[in-house]
Formats: sequence, structure tokens, C-alpha cells
Amino acid sequence: MRTIALAVSTYNHPKYLKGFVESFEQYTEHSDSLDLSLQIHSDDPRYKIEDYLPETLKFAWTAIEDGQNILFGARRNRMIDETLATNPDYVLLFDDDMRFIKENWLLYAINQMDAYKEVGIMGLHWARLKDGKTRQAHHAPVNTVYALGADPIHIKRVAPGNSWICRPEALRQTGHFITAKTREEWKAQSPGPDTEYHNRMLAKTDFWLAATVDDLVWHSGLDEMR
Repeated sequence: MRTIALAVSTYNHPKYLKGFVESFEQYTEHSDSLDLSLQIHSDDPRYKIEDYLPETLKFAWTAIEDGQNILFGARRNRMIDETLATNPDYVLLFDDDMRFIKENWLLYAINQMDAYKEVGIMGLHWARLKDGKTRQAHHAPVNTVYALGADPIHIKRVAPGNSWICRPEALRQTGHFITAKTREEWKAQSPGPDTEYHNRMLAKTDFWLAATVDDLVWHSGLDEMR
């Protein structure tokens, strides 16, 4: 039995959260070999999580709500702490504007991580938009990233920060995200918190980053913001 701890963060995006949960329920199948712990982290007191969940659910979701906006870094740290507390085999971290698009995506991701023990964090897509264009990542480390498909290749790429499957030991060794006290301070961070976390993991641990060649999810927020 594999234990999987998944956490999704949401703030001021109730329609995104609803779409995330609906697509998860559609493309994720129950498996006797998997024990899933599903968490929704919200720090927007204007919305109640249960008001934006589908009426019928296959899976049990746990709502973890805070009364104020604690901003990205602190929110991610809470997600890491809450998922690691379940002592899982793998941790999955998501933003709420991701949509699952591939049947059996979870088993696919787990099998990739099982096959490549050196990978600490794997992004589940290439940040590809609906029209096929790709949003390039910045500050990508050189020759330190795998693209996982039929064969691994070296690429200049960071794992997309909005959809990660993580080896718990990689998170423990890397530690917490950097935090900001104000939104302006968060926006001014350079490199951004995802990239800083990638770079720190590569510097502090022996783990590598990766991204799947096959898109398992779609970043709906990018298309809506264009």
C-alpha cells in the first residue's frame, strides 16, 4: 500500500478550486494499492471551502482554513508540514488553477518517480497552454533537470511550481520556502520562491528536478490571464 498526501492551495479563486476538484474526481480512480490523503488549504476568510465543492464526491477532502492571507511561502510551508505529518511515500503540491487531463495520471506519476530514484521533485506538465504554446521558465539551472518520458534527457528547465510530486526526504532536506510579510515583498522576490526552492534543493541535496514529457495537467489560469 502506497500512502499519498496531496495538498492544494486556494486564495480568492473559488471557481478554480471547484474546477480542480472536479477534474481530480474525474481523472483519478480508486486503487487498492493507494491510500490517499487529500487536503485543501485556504486562507481567504471570505469563502468557505465546502460551498465550492461538487455535490457528489468520490474522495474525502479535508479543509484546512486560516482566517487571513498568509501569502505564498507561508501557505506552501503549511502544506509541506501538514502532508509530511501523514508520513507519506509521496507528497503532491498543487495550485488551484490546475486541471487534470490524463486518465490514471497519479499512477503514471508514481511510476515515474519509482523509476528515477534520484528525482526529488517532478513537475506534472511543461506549462503548455491550450493553443500548444509553452511558457518558458526563467532562472532554470543548466544540466541539472530531467525530462521524464521514455528516456531521460538533460534540459534547461525548472519543474513547474504549480504541480509537483515530491519525495518526502527531498522536502525534509531542502526545508521551508522563503516567506514574505507583504504582497509587495512577495512580488519583489528574485528569483521567485519556486525557483529559489529548486536551486536550494539542488545545492543542499543529491536530488534532481524533473518534468514529465506527457502533460498530466493543464494550467487553466495561464490561459485565462492571457
